Amino acid sequence: MHDLIITGRIISGESWFDGAIAIDGGKITWVRREKPPKNIAGEYHDYGSRYIMPGIVDTHVHFRDPGLTEKEDFGTGSISAAFGGVTTVLDMPNTIPPVIDTVSLVDKNNISSRSSVIDYGLYMGIIDESSPRTIDKELSGSGKAPPPSAYKCFLGESTGKLILRDINNIQKSLHYADIVKRKMSVHAEDGGILERYKDRESTGGLLEGHLKRRPWQAETVAISRLKDVSGRYARSIHLLHISSSSGINAARGTRCTIEVTPHHLFFDMENTRNLETPSFAKVNPPIRTRSDRAALWEGISRGDVQTIGSDHAPHKIEEKSDGVNPPSGMPGVETMLPLLLNEVSKKNITIFRITNLLSSNPTKIFGIKNKGMIKEGYDADLVVFDISKKRRIRSEDLHSKCGWSTYEGMYGIFPEAVYSIGEKIIEGDNLLCGAGRGANVCAHPP
Repeated sequence: MHDLIITGRIISGESWFDGAIAIDGGKITWVRREKPPKNIAGEYHDYGSRYIMPGIVDTHVHFRDPGLTEKEDFGTGSISAAFGGVTTVLDMPNTIPPVIDTVSLVDKNNISSRSSVIDYGLYMGIIDESSPRTIDKELSGSGKAPPPSAYKCFLGESTGKLILRDINNIQKSLHYADIVKRKMSVHAEDGGILERYKDRESTGGLLEGHLKRRPWQAETVAISRLKDVSGRYARSIHLLHISSSSGINAARGTRCTIEVTPHHLFFDMENTRNLETPSFAKVNPPIRTRSDRAALWEGISRGDVQTIGSDHAPHKIEEKSDGVNPPSGMPGVETMLPLLLNEVSKKNITIFRITNLLSSNPTKIFGIKNKGMIKEGYDADLVVFDISKKRRIRSEDLHSKCGWSTYEGMYGIFPEAVYSIGEKIIEGDNLLCGAGRGANVCAHPP
């Protein structure tokens, strides 16, 4: 007897097949190209012609805990993620206080472990005064919290003041990240370029002005700086939310891995003019031109891009409705997979490429063990969907605390069921689990 058997169209590698997945103790026991009798399992779900893919791993979310919980918290953020088929997240460090030392990491882990309905990892922010090695020594053997899943640094000012300017510390941090096999995720906008352009005037609207003050040169200069200082440790760098044609070209051949976001894939300066509230689309780096957006899709097709991360960054609706100086960032963890599945239904991208970008590649890049594939011995993190059932995205149907979406009115294909560690946590519009069931997935203690 198995705990659970799930049948349907199983996505595996570059193909799918009608088959079954047996699950015991939250792990996949076997995967077969047949549908076994129901009497060999305590629980049996036959999903017929619906597809079953690995759970999504979103390595770029801002759940705002601690200090900014009026925008989001780990509980609401993880629920929103689960409804979007995301079963693992890595949460960013630019909170209040920022996660830059042992105390802040332990506090954040305590909050996450009590609140999250899905598995998670935590970033450690790296600033000029940081020492990742020292933090690992303080955590080692203490039992207070696992070490960080990855590091994050900003090369220029974004939301918050976490800026790494010291080239020597960039090199030392990259060296240590290489030793412990953790990624250094980089917000690649050069501070010098941002400073030079910060007062540029625009005759256009809010988004046009924001674009002029954060030009594509900030991205390419930052990547060039990283090339100069990283050397062989470039393999430890993950370039976040690359947004321009020039950025893709600059990053190609560096041995860095590359992330793009849904908002840079679906929005450009031309189509944001159709938004009822254009300020909802203010992000860092900014929404760029139609040709930049096309270059990102081409980068995915060509294999230059390894991951898509939501950069889920919610704010209160009254903040984002400010047409003069709204904060940058938008929610996206719940809509990322549905939007991309809709592109699959239109044959603009294959489900196999989506699975690579959202599941298997993130786990390989960030060293997250036993996730991201439907394979014997792996965690039973699974998403069930019907590729023929699309619906309009409505903010009132979503689960982020912020209550709004830039994707309002666009089409998405949402999961019908989501399993995390073999437990069904989402069924249709229903959440089936409680807070605190998620675990820290840090895979590489020093």
